[in-house]
Amino acid sequence: MLYATKSISIPSDFRKILSVIRANMEDKTIIESDYWPDHLIINDCETPFDMVTGKGKPLEEVYTYYFECPKCGQLYQLFCSTVQGCKGKWRPLIESDFR
Repeated sequence: MLYATKSISIPSDFRKILSVIRANMEDKTIIESDYWPDHLIINDCETPFDMVTGKGKPLEEVYTYYFECPKCGQLYQLFCSTVQGCKGKWRPLIESDFR
């Protein structure tokens, strides 16, 4: 799952992706990154990743988190908007994302 873009279209998709991310964090395949894109002024998401469950009332309207592979440095983004349902994606960042 890590190397493929996965769409989030319903709450269960979000919960499934959270579960996979947590499993990969436990075995140190990925770690939470302090990366933040220069073109985005502020991270509106104030909820620590370990508090996000995807169940019940959302703590935030928009979740954005970055992760990275500690071995190769590959960056990943988790983005999910809960404003009107549950829409977002998990994706590896590619070179064009940094331009």
